[in-house]
Amino acid sequence: MSERQQQHDLGSAELEVLKALWEVGPATVREVLGFLHDRGRRVAYTTVQTLLTRLELKRYVSSDKSDLAHVFRARITR
Repeated sequence: MSERQQQHDLGSAELEVLKALWEVGPATVREVLGFLHDRGRRVAYTTVQTLLTRLELKRYVSSDKSDLAHVFRARITR
């Protein structure tokens, strides 16, 4: 799927979270949140969690829920 197709299927906030996973690699909600904060994006923890859940439902992201902190990873490349 091209980035152009992704942009039409994803909201801007969802795409921003997906781009964070591409940069950071597999990460927890807190790690994605820290990445976004470092880039000047002020969002709440629960917002990032909701966006990651939506991305998982859309099959752009997968998660490992075997540990206390769930680790999310992008299922698609840039």
